[in-house]
Amino acid sequence: RATNYYEVDLEEAFAAADQVTALKYWWLFFRQAAFSGFLDDVRSGSQAYATELGKRLKNRVFEEIFPHFAEGLIVQMRAEQGRSEIGDLEIGRVGWRDGEIDLEQVFQATLTFLYRLMFVAYAESLELLPLNEAHGYGAVSLSRLKAAIAEKGGEIEETAPKKLEKAYSPSSTDFYVQLQDLFGAIDAGNPALNLPAYNGGLFSAETPAGQLLARYAIPDRYLALGLDRLCRDVDDKTHALVFVDFKSLGVRQLGNVYEGLLEFKLHIAREKLAVVKEGGKEVYIPFANAKSKRVQATLSKGDVYLENDKRERKASGSYYT
Repeated sequence: RATNYYEVDLEEAFAAADQVTALKYWWLFFRQAAFSGFLDDVRSGSQAYATELGKRLKNRVFEEIFPHFAEGLIVQMRAEQGRSEIGDLEIGRVGWRDGEIDLEQVFQATLTFLYRLMFVAYAESLELLPLNEAHGYGAVSLSRLKAAIAEKGGEIEETAPKKLEKAYSPSSTDFYVQLQDLFGAIDAGNPALNLPAYNGGLFSAETPAGQLLARYAIPDRYLALGLDRLCRDVDDKTHALVFVDFKSLGVRQLGNVYEGLLEFKLHIAREKLAVVKEGGKEVYIPFANAKSKRVQATLSKGDVYLENDKRERKASGSYYT
C-alpha cells in the first residue's frame, strides 16, 4: 500500500489564475473515468467475457453441436426404418414425409432438444434446480452426466472428440433415456427429486417436436459429442477444456443463438462439400469447385449441416430482441 499521497484543495485549484491548470484539475477529478471503481471494472469485464463466450458458443452450436444432435436423430430414424416391425403408417406419423425423413421436423426437434439442455444447464448454474441433493436430483442431473462425459474426453480440445467417439456406442441410447427421464420430471414435476412442475411447454411430449423426441433417440456417441461441445470451452490461461459457467451468459446471449438458428435449415450433403470464404462470409460449395480457393473445412457426402438461403455456414449478426 502506498504511504505517500498528493493533496489537492479543489476550491483553490479551480480558482487558480492559470485556467489551463484549473481545467486539468477539473478534468482529472470529474471526468467519467474518475467515478469508475473496482465493481465497475468487474462488471465491464464480466460483460465482455459473456459476450465473447456467447460468440464462441454460437459458433460451436452452428458448426458442431446442432449437427451432432441432428445426425444422431437421423441415424436412429434410419435404423428403425429398416426394422420390419415398424410399419409404413407408423413411420409416416412423425418425422417422415412421403417415405423420406422430414428434415424440417428433425430441425425443430433438434432445436427443442438443444434448448432443453441449455435451459437445464442455465438453471443448474443458478441453483434453481436442487443440484446439491446428492441422493435426489443431483444423482440424475445434467451436471453429473456432463462430468462423466468430460472425464472420458479429457482436457485437450483437439483430442476430446476422438476419445468420445471411441468411448461411446453409435447405437446405445442410455444417455438419451436418462435425459428424457429428467426432462419428463421437470415437465410434470417429481416430488422425489424435489421438482415442481414446469408449465412452459419446452419439455412437453405433446408438441410436434416433443413427439419426435419421444419417438426416437440420439445415440450416446452423438449425444456425448454435442453435449461436451455445449458444456465445455477452452480456458484462455490454461488452454484446457473447462466447464462453461452458464450463469455468466445472459438471456441476450442465449436468445441470440436461438434467433440465429431460425434463419437456417438442416441439410444432408449430397456430395463432398468445402467451406470457403466469399465476401467475408463462410459458405458451402461443392468440393470440386474449390480447387482455386482456400478451404476452411470439408464435409463428406452424407454429413449433416446447417445452411441459410445465402449458403452461409453460420449466422453473421445478432438481431435478438
